[in-house]
Amino acid sequence: MPNPLRPQAVALLDELSTNGADSGVWSDLREELYYRHIGEHACAALPALAALAREGVPLTRLRAIELAGDLLARADPHTGSVREQYAQDIATLLSLVRADLATKYAEQDHEPDAFVYRIRSMLALEGETEWSRRLAGLLGGEFEIKCPECSAVMFVALGTHGVFTCWDDDSLADDADDTELVPTVPTRLTGLAHRLHTLAVTVRQPVLARHLTYLFGRTTCPRNAHEFTPADTIAGLPGS
Repeated sequence: MPNPLRPQAVALLDELSTNGADSGVWSDLREELYYRHIGEHACAALPALAALAREGVPLTRLRAIELAGDLLARADPHTGSVREQYAQDIATLLSLVRADLATKYAEQDHEPDAFVYRIRSMLALEGETEWSRRLAGLLGGEFEIKCPECSAVMFVALGTHGVFTCWDDDSLADDADDTELVPTVPTRLTGLAHRLHTLAVTVRQPVLARHLTYLFGRTTCPRNAHEFTPADTIAGLPGS
């Protein structure tokens, strides 16, 4: 079967095999795979990314796993055959990212963005691509959500401006129209929410663990006073 990757992508992957720490080459590879390949064809890079993750330094490993997860998430819902064809490479990448996520650091909140990248990659590799996309908001501390009753668009802020729900992102610096965001009790978390929270606590990421309790907590629509869980209604995704 012919290699669906363009020669430019193959050349970039070859270059990374000898210089995996070059951020410029990683940027060029991501642009090449995202914008010059259809989703299923871009996944032909998975074997090379698995090799880079297995053999490279920690930063190379992080970048390779992150890109692999993003490619799988982008290729959905057409990844059935892709996951079968590259099952061994996906298993290798998943084993590596799970091992990285099991690392406990001496200090709390060590590289929180890297932790989020890893959990997003893990979920994508496991097939939870919708949730992999949803959790991107943890990086910027902001989620777009919709009221499930009236479809009003709001934003959840989890970060430097505080923790609250507001009408639009222009309100993030002004609390005049803020709505309270109530965290859930960690013991009430179930399923994936419980798994992610437990993982964050275990590897000493208390800030992210706390943010997850807000994301899976409760807020109220300022238009109709309907109470709902932000994580269930992130705008632009199935179920919103």
